[in-house]
Parts: sequence; structure tokens; C-alpha cells
Amino acid sequence: MNKNKILNDKKLTFTLIGFLLLISIIFTLIQTIFILKNDYDDSIKTVNDSINQIKNTRIDSISMAIWQLDNKQLDILIDGILKLPGIIYVQINENNSDVIKAGKKNNKYTIENTFNLIHKNLENTKLGTIYIQGSYEKSVDKLFKKIIEKIFIEIFKVFSIAFLLIFVVHKLIIKHLITMAKYTIDLDTKKLSIPLILDKKYSKSNPDSIDIVADAINTMRTNLINDIQKQAKYKTNLELTNKKLEEEIKIRKAIEKDALAKKERIQNQYNTIIELTTDNNLFEKTFEDALNFLLKKCILTFDADRVSFWKLQNDKKIKCLCRYLKSEDKYLETKNTIDLVKLPNFLNTVKENGVIDIMDVYTDSRIKEFNQEVMKEDNIKSLLKVSVLFHNEMYGLIYFETIEKQKMWTQDEILFVSRISDLISNLLTISEWKKAQKEILELNNSLEKTVEKRTKELKNNIHNLQITQKQLVESEKMASLGGLVAGVAHEINTPIGISLTGITHFQHITKELKKLYEKDNLSQEEFENYINISDEISDSIYNSIKRAAEQIKSFKQVAVDQSNEHIRSFNIKKYIEEILLSLHNRIKKTKHVITIHCENDITINGYPGSLSQILTNFIMNSLIHGFDKNTIGHIDIYAKKIDNNIELIYKDDGKGIEKEYINKIFDPFFTTNREGGGSGLGLNIVYNIIKNALHGNIEVYSKINEGVTYKITFPIED
Repeated sequence: MNKNKILNDKKLTFTLIGFLLLISIIFTLIQTIFILKNDYDDSIKTVNDSINQIKNTRIDSISMAIWQLDNKQLDILIDGILKLPGIIYVQINENNSDVIKAGKKNNKYTIENTFNLIHKNLENTKLGTIYIQGSYEKSVDKLFKKIIEKIFIEIFKVFSIAFLLIFVVHKLIIKHLITMAKYTIDLDTKKLSIPLILDKKYSKSNPDSIDIVADAINTMRTNLINDIQKQAKYKTNLELTNKKLEEEIKIRKAIEKDALAKKERIQNQYNTIIELTTDNNLFEKTFEDALNFLLKKCILTFDADRVSFWKLQNDKKIKCLCRYLKSEDKYLETKNTIDLVKLPNFLNTVKENGVIDIMDVYTDSRIKEFNQEVMKEDNIKSLLKVSVLFHNEMYGLIYFETIEKQKMWTQDEILFVSRISDLISNLLTISEWKKAQKEILELNNSLEKTVEKRTKELKNNIHNLQITQKQLVESEKMASLGGLVAGVAHEINTPIGISLTGITHFQHITKELKKLYEKDNLSQEEFENYINISDEISDSIYNSIKRAAEQIKSFKQVAVDQSNEHIRSFNIKKYIEEILLSLHNRIKKTKHVITIHCENDITINGYPGSLSQILTNFIMNSLIHGFDKNTIGHIDIYAKKIDNNIELIYKDDGKGIEKEYINKIFDPFFTTNREGGGSGLGLNIVYNIIKNALHGNIEVYSKINEGVTYKITFPIED
């Protein structure tokens, strides 16, 4: 037991010794590692420097000695190399297979390098190689010995200093701390009179930290003695305080009673508000009946004797519409009217504040304009007035009055009457709405016949418009086809004219040849000339007729497709080329470039005429609206297959469409070129073809001066 106590007393000393030893050992190890790292790097650097010195100063001399076959000089040079720091082995391999070795080769802590032996005076002739091996093993051995010596010395120094320091610290500090610890552990109320005394010199003028702590413990001991003495006094005072608390508890109970009464009053007010708000019958009544019911319900909940409602009339008078007396449970006569000219200040006060609460009607300056004699006759003591708003204007006032006793109006009561004011405002709104609803019903009854008549007229007009629209669409289609016919006729006219001219010339030279033949005056040269001219004329006629046939074939296919809505299978790229060929007459007059981007093997089963009308409308819109004269525009037509759909994109780089028109371009009869003859049906026809014939979708994108893009998606198999 005594041994454990001694160990506990010296625990702080041992902890301090251990901490100092640990810090010292860590510091010594870090310092030793740093020093050894530098020594290790220096050892490697020494070997590398020796090898570099051999390379820079000895290689040429060795090469010269080998060339001159001067073995004596060669031995001297090799001995000199081996004397360099860290060099342990040299091996020279000559081209004639002679090998010269010197020193002892090692496998630990080595640095190796091989250099060529070259005779520089004979066009850099290679004489052999020299292998050099350096070792820093001895340096490493020295380093290990140095580590052991360094650690031993440092540990010895640390232990010496630590034990000396601990002895001093224990003597000056820890011994006194142990004494103070024992004193505080043994301290109790019976030993408070015994002070703490340390076995050391004490200086009042210059105390150290131990003295200050000892003084603090003695001061604490003195304070405890004083506190115990005060505690006895506090006990006496506590008894007196308890008596006072009992009296305060009685007062608090009275306050709680008032609070409970207030809570009950507020709950009743809340219930009344909820009941009135959720009473659907209240809002079904006329305004006068609902007002009477509401005021009666309010006064039964409210601590007042009489309630009345006064309506404002043109800001000149207020008239009493309803008055209820709670004690007799009856409504009083309501013929009273007050001239507002006599109450200017009171009216302004009500408009500004909304609520006026008056405990003494005879001393409050806010109602001094009222007739005091009348209030005395009615025996009114206190008054609460709240304004009622309708459309943010004052509609009237609610009066709550007490008779024979004065009353201090509470905040919850003021809030309650404000809610009643809001309910009356709601009643006014509902009454106005009912009146408006009645007028609307009467108006609806009178309008039903008019609407029925107008509906018949509108149906007839819509039917006529649908017929007219259908006729206009057909006219637009035929106009488009007519333009196509005119263009193709012009295109065919040129090759037919060339063919006619050629055949006429051919007839003429044939007749001339016949005359010469009949006269037996035909030369071989004339006959050969005839053959050459005939060949040229026949080629010209063939090409012209072939071109006309292609034009006719293209026109025939496109025209038939546009005028007949029949499903057939067709190659989409070839058909687009036919459409462009049919429009060649219009396109060739411009400098615009049209490019088709489509694979050759895309075949669809659908309405080719629909596709022709769509692209024809797009191209003509670009030529007429999209490009200015004398400009070079670009039109790109993309067609590709996506799953079971065809995605067709038409894009030009013209003037584009204004943002405000984008959502209107597919509307029937919408055009920005009415003066130029535009019908406004072109894109509407396109939209209807895509939606109804192709069962697809169309999207349009455009920016001013950046062109327009149409994106069409429709199924491959219709």
C-alpha cells in the first residue's frame, strides 16, 4: 500500500522524465538522419567526381598509350586511376582482344561506367573500351559506425541533462505540488482552521507560482469559512422570503383567475367568429336580416349592453340601420340620423384609426362633439366604435355601449369587433355579388335567343367559308400546275426549235445533193461534206429531241402526281431531281445553287405529288420572297431515313422570316406579299398535305438575314 502511494506521488516526475526522453530521442534521431544523409550523398558524389575526372583527364592518355603500345605508361595511368577516391576496379578491352584488369571488383554499393578509347588524330579510330567501377562501401561502413557513436553520445547527454533537470524540478515544484494535493484531499469542514504551509522560503514581496497557488488555497479555505457563516444567515432570510412568496402566490392565483376568464372570453369570441363564418344560411339572407342576426350574436358574446350599426350617407350624414338591447332581448327603433357636419374631428379620427375605445364618454376629448345630454338620458358610460370598409372606403360604423358602468375595453375585444367588421364587409360584397348575379341571369335570358339566332348565321357563314376555302385551295393547286405547264412549254420550245431548224437545213442540203446527183455532177468531196454535215445535224436533232423528251417525261410525272393523289413506290432522290428539272425554267434565270443531300437507295411508298407540291412551294417562296435580285443564294435539300420515318430538311440562306410572322405562316390567307399577288395559301396547303396526306409533322426555324429552315418528318409506309 505504501509502495503504491509512493509511486502515485512520483507519477508526475516519471511522466516528465519520459516525455523529455522521448522528445530528446526523436530530436537526436532526426538530427542524426539529416547528418548521415548528407554524408551518404557526399560519398556517392565523391565516386561520381572520380569517374568524371577519369573521363575528362585520363581517357585520352590511355588511348595514346594503347596506340603507342606503351605498357609502362599504361600501368602508371591505371595505378593513378585506382588511387582516385572510391575507384576499386579498372578493365581495358582492346580491339585485338587483349584485356587488362586492375583492382578488385565488388558487387555492393557500386557505381559503374564504360567509355570508348578513341585515337583522335586518326579520324577518331576506336581502340577499345575502358570499364571503371567505383564503390562507396567503406563510406557506408563508416556511416554505420558513426550512427552508433552518435546515438550513444546523444542518449548519454540526454539522460544526464534529463535526470539533472528532473531532480531540480522535483525539488522546486513537484514536491510542493504533492504537498498541496494531499492538503486539498484531506481538507474538510472540521480542518478548515488549519492553514497550508509549504517546506520552502516564502517572500511576500516577490512570491513565485507555488506561493501564489498556496495563497489561493488558503484564501479559498478562508472563503469557505465565511460562506458557512453566511449560510446560517441565509437560512434565516430564506424563511422570511418564503412568507413573501406565499403572498405573491395568492396574487398570482388571482391573476391566473383573470387569465382563465380572459381565455374563456377569447374562446367564446373565437367560437362566435367560426360559427358566423361557416354559417351558410347567414350569406343566403338579405343584407338587413344578416346584419341584425350578426349584431345580436355578437352582443351575446361580447361584454356590452347595446350595439348599433350606422350607415354613412354621402359623407354628410350617418343613419342607424340596426340597434339591439341585450338586457331586453329586442331590436329598438332605427330612425336616428346624425349630421356629420357637427362631428368633423370624430369622423376623421375614425377614418384614421378604424377603432375608437372610450372608457369615459364624458371626459374623453375624442367624442366631445357628441350631444352629452342625449348620452346622459340613455345612461351611456363607455363606448367602442369600429368602422366598416367596403371597396376600401368607409361604409359605416358599429357602436358598442355600456350602460350604468364604465368599462376598460381589452385588446382581444377590440380584435373581436374588427373581425365582426370584416364579416359585415363580406356581407356587403356578397349582397353586391347577388345583385350582379341577378342582373346577369336576366341578361343571359335575353341573350339566349340572340345567341341562338347568331349561331345559325355563323354556322351558315362557316359552311360557306369552308366551300370557298376548298375552291381557293384547288385554284391554288391549278395555278401552280399552270405555272409548271408554262415553264415546261418554254423549256420544250427551245430544243423543238433547234430540231426544226436542223431538219429544215437537212432537207435543203439533201435536195441540193439530189440535183447534183441527177445531173451526174456530184464530186466525192461534196458527197463527203454532205455526210459530215448530215452527221452533225442528226446529232443536234437527236440531242434536242432527247432533251425535250426528258422535259416532257419529267413534267408528265410531276404533273400527274400533283393532279392525282395516288400512292406509289418511288426513289426519293430521283424524284427530287425530277421536281427540280420541272422547275428548270424558273431556276435557270437566277444564279442560285440548289444542292441535294440524299442517299441513292431511299425508296418510299406514298404520295409523290404531295412531295412535289411541298418542294415546289418551298423553292418558289425562296425565289420570290427569300432572295433579292442579282444575289447568289444557296438552297440545300436533305433527305435521310431515321428508323421507319423520312426526315426532309429544306434550307436556304435568304432574308429569313421575321419573328412576329413565324407562328402565322401556315395560317390560311396569311401573306406579306398581298400587293405582289400572293394568295397566302401556299404554306397552308403545305401544312395540310404534311398533316393529312403524309401524316407527318413540320417545324420551321428562321432568323432575319440568316435564311429559313423547314424540317419535315413523315412515315416511309403510308
